[in-house]
Parts: sequence; structure tokens; C-alpha cells
Amino acid sequence: MGDLIIKPASSGNLKIQDQGGTERISLNTSGITTFASNTTFSGTGNNIGTATAGTLGSSVTNNAGVASGTIASGVTIASGINMPDFDLNLSSGENRIITFGSKGFALYGVVDATGTGNSSARTGVYGNSSSSGSFKVIYMNGQIGKTGTRGDIGHIKFQTNTLYVVSRVQGYFMGPSSNAVGEGTLSPTVNRWSAQTNSSEDYELQLASPDGGTFYYYFFGIKS
Repeated sequence: MGDLIIKPASSGNLKIQDQGGTERISLNTSGITTFASNTTFSGTGNNIGTATAGTLGSSVTNNAGVASGTIASGVTIASGINMPDFDLNLSSGENRIITFGSKGFALYGVVDATGTGNSSARTGVYGNSSSSGSFKVIYMNGQIGKTGTRGDIGHIKFQTNTLYVVSRVQGYFMGPSSNAVGEGTLSPTVNRWSAQTNSSEDYELQLASPDGGTFYYYFFGIKS
């Protein structure tokens, strides 16, 4: 027996209805298939392409080394999904933001040291007084670390437009003076590095170091 071909009229869509005449499956002229209700697959969906919208329910399990592909920004991942450990791969100059509700966030970022003052490394995070910053915060805390020359890591707090150095491990991450904690600066002394918002550049939070190396930072806080 040859192939069974179901073909609509020219420029028409292929539609399958139930016994009451309600459309249940449709296939348009571009090949896009629409299901009117839930769809159950008894086997494995191979090479499903890119999911661009929808919700992954809490019963979904992502098995490491099995599932692959792209989940686009329009997809919602519901709470309760069993996710394996994963790596958050960031290149220098990138950050990733996880939001909670309407205001809460966690932000991870990495950027190479580029200098001090107006040549300081940029984070893409802005203080509350920014007029155009795309990610403005009012409160946050977290950590900033630096590799390379004068490597160090320290705990910070941030309010409105001001970053405060709370503690540091090696003493290279400075506050208002070389050996003090407190308000950070974009003009660190020799053999030190620091961080602060730059009022001349729309209150962007920047990381200042006269030495090379790479900054890694993590912040948790509340957006403006």
C-alpha cells in the first residue's frame, strides 16, 4: 500500500476536528502545528528545536547529559522543577541577573580590570540616581573578588548611590584609605583596588584597579 496523503485545498490549512466539530489539531501552510489541548508523548522527543514560549511544569526533569537545545527568554520555568548542577558560563564583560518578584534580584558578573577613575571597569549596574541606567538598584550586598596582581575578595554593602567595603581578606580591596574599610573609591592608592559609583557616568557602579586582572562579583539586593 502506498503513502496516505491528506491534503487541503490550495492555500488552506489542514484541520482535524473532534466528533462535535471542534478543531483539535491544525497545520498551517508554513508547517506550524497547533494542538488545542495537552499533548502526551509516550517515547522520547528528539531534536525538538527551540522552545520560544510557554511554561515548563514542576514535573519536568532535566537529566544532565541527555537534554540539549535552547530555551529562549519567553519560556517560564515553574517552581519545583528538578534541575541538575550546572555551570553559569560568563565571558568577561557579561553578567546574569535572576529576579525575584518585582524588585528582588541576584546578579553574577565578570569583567577585566581596565584602570581607575573614568577608565574603571564597568558593571552595567547603576545607582538609584541614574537617569538612564538599564539596571538600577537601591539596596544590595555581596562580594567582589579580583584575580591577578593583588588578588583579594571582600564583602560589600550598597545603599542608594554609595558602595561600602565591609571586609576583605588580603587588605588590597580598600575603602576611603589604604588600610581602612568604608566608602569605596575609584581612585585607589598604589597597590590597592576598590569600587564605587561614578557620578560623572550616570552613577554606574565601576571597579577601579591600576593593575591587570579580572573582577568577579556577586550581588543580592533590591531594584529601584
